[in-house]
Formats: sequence, structure tokens, C-alpha cells
Amino acid sequence: MPAGERWHYTYEGSPYYDIRLAVRIVKPGASDVVIDGGSGFGKVPTYVALATSATCIGIEAVEHRVKSADRVRAKFNIPNLSYVHGDILDQDLSQGNIFYFFNPFSDRVKYEVREKLQTVAQTKPITIIANYMYGVFDNQPWLRSIPVRDKMGSIGVYVSR
Repeated sequence: MPAGERWHYTYEGSPYYDIRLAVRIVKPGASDVVIDGGSGFGKVPTYVALATSATCIGIEAVEHRVKSADRVRAKFNIPNLSYVHGDILDQDLSQGNIFYFFNPFSDRVKYEVREKLQTVAQTKPITIIANYMYGVFDNQPWLRSIPVRDKMGSIGVYVSR
């Protein structure tokens, strides 16, 4: 499969407004593991790790982005933050219970990720924060959409049933 069909190589960072909104709504705590799929340069997991006591993991396919994000983690000694370089479809997502996605994958991969998350949701409750990926998670019998009452934000929040 051509690389461009797996994920987006063009970097589109999540707006800080949406990251803060997600943290306010979901309220990650010490017992949570937040996984950012397609973490890019690490803006989301770094912010969440600094703003909460949750364990945060960024998964990114582009190696130089992971190295850059990990340099920031090391420089500021953020113990609840780590990064993984690799294809999200090859990763074990079962350690996470909160998942964040900002349009990081091709359409086909989005649906494969959804299937992996459904498998995780069969073993424990999960929360999904989707930024520009609403259609992937809308109308799924195993998910319930949480209303986001914020006209400026562009996130969808879903919890497993």
C-alpha cells in the first residue's frame, strides 16, 4: 500500500483551544492512559501530561516527529509522557482508556483503528476524542456521543457503552 494511503504526512496540529476543551470535558486523572494516535510533534500528549496526572502516550508514524517530541519530553523531564514510533495498526491499544485523534489517517486506516478500539471497549470503558473524525465514530452501537456545548471547539467526544 502506498505510504500516503496509511496516514497523513502533512502535519496538521490540533488547536490548543480544542486540546484544552477536551481536557476540561474528559478530565483525565492518575488512573487514565491517554493515547494520541498520530501524535505528530507531540502537542496533545505534552499538554495533557503537563496539565493532568494521566499517563500520556503519543503514537506517530513519522520518525523525525517522534524524535522532536521526545527531545521536548526529555528536556522538561516529563515522567508521565512517552512516544512510540510506528504504525498505529501495529500497536497494542489495550493499555489506553482515553484516545485522541486529530484526522491523522487515511479513511481506510480510520475504520481499522475504530475496529481496534471496539475490541478494547469490549474489555473496559473507553473515551474517544475525535477532531475532524466524527463520521468514523458516529452512529456506532457500541459508542455514545457526549454533547460538546462549545461553539468554537471542533471535537467530538464518545464513550463506550
